[in-house]
Amino acid sequence: MARFFNLFKRSTTAPRVIQAGDVPAIASSAPVATDSARVALSISTVYRCVELLSKSVATLPLIHEVSRERGAYMACDDALTHLLSVEPNEWTSAFDFWRMAVQVQLLHGCAYIVPQYYATGELKRLVLARPGTTAPATVLGRYLCTDDDQGINGEYDEHQIIRLKGATLDGVHCLSVISFAARTTSLAATSDVNTLNSYANGGTTLGILTNPDGVPGYGEMQTEALQGAADRVSAAIRRNDRLAAVGGKWQYIPLGMTAADMQALETRKFTSREICRFFGVHPSFVFDDTSNNYKSAEMANVAFLSNTLNPILRQIENEIERKILPHVPTGGRVSFRRSDFYATDLAGRMAYIEKRIATGTMTINEARTAEGMPPVKNGDTVFMSANLKSINEYNASTENGPQTENAAQADPV
Repeated sequence: MARFFNLFKRSTTAPRVIQAGDVPAIASSAPVATDSARVALSISTVYRCVELLSKSVATLPLIHEVSRERGAYMACDDALTHLLSVEPNEWTSAFDFWRMAVQVQLLHGCAYIVPQYYATGELKRLVLARPGTTAPATVLGRYLCTDDDQGINGEYDEHQIIRLKGATLDGVHCLSVISFAARTTSLAATSDVNTLNSYANGGTTLGILTNPDGVPGYGEMQTEALQGAADRVSAAIRRNDRLAAVGGKWQYIPLGMTAADMQALETRKFTSREICRFFGVHPSFVFDDTSNNYKSAEMANVAFLSNTLNPILRQIENEIERKILPHVPTGGRVSFRRSDFYATDLAGRMAYIEKRIATGTMTINEARTAEGMPPVKNGDTVFMSANLKSINEYNASTENGPQTENAAQADPV
């Protein structure tokens, strides 16, 4: 039995320690985009999906919470909260840090974050490794990093590095979203190039010039005459001439299909929605012209937070709780403040606060603090709605009422 529990025992590997004055030679944690990532981001739908997911995560503050009273977790304004929600390192803000981390995960399959510590064991900074500089080693649970510019070079244990995994088929190697959507993104990129070419040459198509009455000359002379006429027409098109003069009874036979024949517009709509399916983003978020109303937009927001954004948030929280909190004396947990996702819906937010105060789950001062307002006197009192009674209280009131009335009738004055 002891051997069985040892399988689930937390690793006691000590954190990597750096000196207090150690600063990377080149302070830059900006991800380096590969060619495939650049091509994918040139597609408007991919760019919008990546920006939406990464900035939505970066917008929510990541707070360190500790258990204070009877199991309730309260936000703790300590050094860990500062690193997670304000400044993970000296050269990156928290917003840019988490935005880039999610971008790397989506475009490259996996994001690696290396915690660095003082000699005293206190967390000093979080460093986002550049794509391609970190990969799993030959031993399971070990990772090799060669990001010399940011001062992270060597082999790291599983509990010494935060790994935000993308889609994986074997649990070790991760694949990016764009690798699965390669066929769709390739179709979208080809459609963009063809549309650009069509507009660049005025919407003209390939074709053949023929003359049913023949061409002066014999054999190759006829071919050269035809080619000369074709060259003159092509030159006129390149000069943006609206008309090109060709002698004789020439006939133009188009070879290529027009944009209407290829249904280019419908193809672009299809690829846009296909890309949205890969990223788990509703088409309305990428400004697709789907039918939309207030109710469907509200449900799209709920589905986006529950099905798309929340798994990413929970993955980050879980990795920090596994890799960083064991080295924090106060323990606790880390949590994204998801309520900020609905901060712009003022009517819904006020209705939410009103119901929480009426049900006794929030005090007036707690609501004022959440809205950035100072507390008021006696604002810590918990209120409950008095419209409901327990079944015992209801039965007691109905039994006592008739008895009192009968007693008054039986006792004459």
